[in-house]
Amino acid sequence: YLLGVCYRATTTVARERQQQTLEPLLLLPVERSEILRAKWLGSLWRGWPWLVLLVTDLVIGTFIGAFHPFSAILLGLGTIPLLVFFTSLGLYISVTASTVLRANLVMVVILVLFAASTLAAMMSRNAFAYHERFAFTYWERPDLDLERSLVIAGLLAMYLIGGLVFWLLALRKFEDRASDTSV
Repeated sequence: YLLGVCYRATTTVARERQQQTLEPLLLLPVERSEILRAKWLGSLWRGWPWLVLLVTDLVIGTFIGAFHPFSAILLGLGTIPLLVFFTSLGLYISVTASTVLRANLVMVVILVLFAASTLAAMMSRNAFAYHERFAFTYWERPDLDLERSLVIAGLLAMYLIGGLVFWLLALRKFEDRASDTSV
């Protein structure tokens, strides 16, 4: 789902520019922020069948005991900051890139670096110690590790703040480009 969102977000404005349909879009009597917001939400909404599949997996997994109910909720809610961040980043790349190919290449490089850093963090000794220590059955409740919880909460907050920053940067750049094309 995240890969699809990234792809759609990075191509929205760049494709409009490349197909020369951005200028007529900017002539509509709506605010630039509304256009950009619609593109942001459209990037998320278009992949709704994948989202339904993922939510169904969490629900069924919870009922059959594969997920602890609290873990299922955290898995569902914990991905929202990543979606906000990568959708806003993709939109910013789309606004700044001159072609769809360039926008997609930049996003691919960013996603590869993100995946490599995530894999490196998972391969560390601390990650394996985490999995061994918190192995539990369906109804047992794991010990809460406050330090790890605060680090994860801080990281998710940073993704949300980063998403807001990239959204504001994309909006500013979009308004600047819109004023450049109208002159």
